[in-house]
Amino acid sequence: MTGFRFLVIWISYRLEYHIIEELKLKCANQGIQILEVHDQGSFLFNQFIFQGKAYPLENCLFLTDQGSFVDQIQLYGGFPCVYLNAENRDQDFFHVPYVVDGLEGLTVLDLTHIYQRYAKIPWTILETERLRVREMTVEDLKSLYLLYDDEQVQKFVGLLYEDPDEELAYMEQYIETVYPFFGYGMWIVEEKETGMMIGRAGFNFRESYEGMELGYLIGKEFRNKGYATEVCRAIVDYVKEEFHPDEIRSLTTKDNSSSKKVLEKVGFRYVEDVELDGKILEKFCIS
Repeated sequence: MTGFRFLVIWISYRLEYHIIEELKLKCANQGIQILEVHDQGSFLFNQFIFQGKAYPLENCLFLTDQGSFVDQIQLYGGFPCVYLNAENRDQDFFHVPYVVDGLEGLTVLDLTHIYQRYAKIPWTILETERLRVREMTVEDLKSLYLLYDDEQVQKFVGLLYEDPDEELAYMEQYIETVYPFFGYGMWIVEEKETGMMIGRAGFNFRESYEGMELGYLIGKEFRNKGYATEVCRAIVDYVKEEFHPDEIRSLTTKDNSSSKKVLEKVGFRYVEDVELDGKILEKFCIS
């Protein structure tokens, strides 16, 4: 399951009543059952009890403006999202990971993403005709080592930790911090037809550079199929729409001719040579 089945709503602030009704309709159209409560209901172990029925907390997302209800939800391990409004704005909600300031513009996808963060379900970032781009999970560890077992990848991209336990610890920290904080990072690329991991693509982070830096790699058995161009073009379109960067850069070595061809096909243009970690790299940009 990639989404929640029940949206539990307890909102007393009714200035935006029509917006709440629109949101409820959108959820219902997606097969999400609405439980509109007017008191705290009750909790029993890992279940929410409402009108004599039990709903598993793992399948519920709670949208509320009631501080006391939030405390109960968190006490029992539920997933709250606070609706901030004129009546509760002075309350302390710093202990709640997800707070929305107004409901206008809030979509079912927004709520699904909040639920997935709580439930530790990776986001699907985008899909192309042949590929799917999603967030990394710890279950990808073995496939990543197979992907990096390639001289060309090691030459142009680098290595994973020699000790899988170290790489696993790094992955866990990355998943817990980078994806939620930035909303982007280095993602997994899958072939839709087979579900196989064929590579990675997304954005690198460097202490000396605050902008978005595109990076990618495609496994050796999946090269020369146009996958690199397809996924990089889709990612550039996605981040332009979602994050509106002034520019996106990509760095490559002078002898990596295949990477430079991909970047030029996507629309990047060579800007200058830069020195990084003692290496001379070619900088490409797109705006």
